[in-house]
Amino acid sequence: MQSKKIMTLCIKLAPLLPTLRIEILRAVWNAMSLLSPGQAPWRAKASIKTLSRFRFRLFFGFSLVVSLTSFSGCALGVRVPTNRFDSPETEGPGRGHMDALGIVGASSLAVTPDETASPPDLGSAVTGPSSSAHWGLDLGIVNRLDLGLRANTDAAWMAQFKYQLAGPNHAQALELIDDQDEVFSAALTLGFNFYSAKGSVDSNQVHTEHDLSVSGIDLSGIIGYRLSRTFLPYAGLFTSANTYSGNITQTPTGGIPSIYPLSGRLNQTGVDVGLQVEAERLLFKIEESFVRANGETNNLFGLYTGASAGFSF
Repeated sequence: MQSKKIMTLCIKLAPLLPTLRIEILRAVWNAMSLLSPGQAPWRAKASIKTLSRFRFRLFFGFSLVVSLTSFSGCALGVRVPTNRFDSPETEGPGRGHMDALGIVGASSLAVTPDETASPPDLGSAVTGPSSSAHWGLDLGIVNRLDLGLRANTDAAWMAQFKYQLAGPNHAQALELIDDQDEVFSAALTLGFNFYSAKGSVDSNQVHTEHDLSVSGIDLSGIIGYRLSRTFLPYAGLFTSANTYSGNITQTPTGGIPSIYPLSGRLNQTGVDVGLQVEAERLLFKIEESFVRANGETNNLFGLYTGASAGFSF
């Protein structure tokens, strides 16, 4: 069990989450204003430096709050990301981009509110929004086809294929936009979610162990309308079906182990609306997701904010 001091700190830090979400939006808005085409290079470089300092402070502060306030105590849960950071432009053969630093929203499901309770309550209720630090990589395999990986510190990972249905890839779009006003693009993605967790805790002379794994499939369709070399707004529909399985084993001191099987689902359907902002090889993304998540016993509607910073290569 986590100490009472940690739980008290969680309660005090929880109200900061909405403020941090507003600061994410404000930072990206300032970046878009400062990086607009036609501004002097020194102004753009200064704005990038300022945003870089800000996003590192925000990342570590937000990650701390998230890690302390998510599933406090001895709760055991499953999280599936809601923000995807997928534009409809594939990278192009031999090219790629990395989300080096980010925050994603996630749907949370409490497998049990307290794994040390005997027997544990296995209601499997969707408990609400959560968040996770994020890292991502997309590589252009062939023309119109990318292979990607989405890694998260506190939520399911995803391996993904993206196929571009219409429009030029990212490298081609940057060339075409110089000769025309806008460039339309559309893509489909197929992803596979995966996650596993093992742990143990001792409480009231009982040793408790858990072994939990998550797997799922994810589908999405995305459209985008590049306005310039700097701005690419996009939107998409997505759905994911995820199942979890495992067990909780409780062993009293000198007693016989009791095994409680775990199984259930966490599915979600939603809409993503995002903006990709580019400055030379730097990439910034801001995204809002409206998601309906459903578990074994209840449904939940939520609005999630995600943001990332990275680079293309």
